Amino acid sequence: IEAAHAVAGDERHHVVFQCDEIDGLHAESIVAETAVERTLGDGGKNAANGGNGCACRVFPRAYHGSTMRAIQITKTGGPEVLAFRELPTPEPGPGQVLIQIEACGVNFIDVYLREGRYPAQLPFVPGQEAAGTVIALGPDVTSAKVGDRVAWCHVTGTYAEFAVAPVSKLIAIPADVSTRQAAAAMLQGMTAHYLAHSTYPIQKGDDVLIHAGAGGVGLLRSEERRVGKECRSR
Repeated sequence: IEAAHAVAGDERHHVVFQCDEIDGLHAESIVAETAVERTLGDGGKNAANGGNGCACRVFPRAYHGSTMRAIQITKTGGPEVLAFRELPTPEPGPGQVLIQIEACGVNFIDVYLREGRYPAQLPFVPGQEAAGTVIALGPDVTSAKVGDRVAWCHVTGTYAEFAVAPVSKLIAIPADVSTRQAAAAMLQGMTAHYLAHSTYPIQKGDDVLIHAGAGGVGLLRSEERRVGKECRSR
C-alpha cells in the first residue's frame, strides 16, 4: 500500500511485490505483511533503485473476531506515515454489515487525506473502496446475508482485513465479476457514468472528447462508448 501511494502521488519510489496465489477466500482474508528493507538480500536482482524497496508477502489469515490487521494514519505526511497496526475488529451497528475485505482500491483521494490536503480526524484507517464477503449482520439487517459478495465505496476504512459498511452502500457482485474487478471499478466507474449520464446525458451522434484513455475513468469511458456505440469519441 505504501508503494501504491508512492505511485499514485507521483513520488519516486521503487518496489517489489512478492505474492502467493490463494484460492478459497470465503473463510480467509488476504493480509499484506509488509517489511520495508533498505537492502533486500545482498542488493541483488529483487532490489530496485540500488537496493531500496518494499517487500510484500501475501498470506491467508483466519478471522478470529477480536482484532484485525490494518493500515492506520496517526499523522499526515508521505507514504511513510502509513503504519501497519493490529486494531479492534469493527462491530456492525444497525443497518450495517461486517465485510471480510478481499480487494481494496487506492485512489487519489486517499493520497490527499494522507498528505493533509483534505481534513480528516486522526487517527484513521484510509481507503474508501473495496469488495469482499459479508460475514456478519447488524441488528435489523434483512436485505443482505452472510456469504454475499459485495462492493462499496465512500465509506472510509478499507485498508484493513475487515470493515463495516451500510447496507444502503452495498452493490452485489455478479458471478462473472471478480472481487478485484469490482473493487477497482466503483469510484472510477461511477465517475465515468455520471459524467456521461448526469453531468451531460450523451446523445446518439454526439462527439465526445476523452482527454486520456490511460487512467481509470478514461479507460472505462472509452469502453462504455465502444460497447454502447452511442457516440463518436476523439
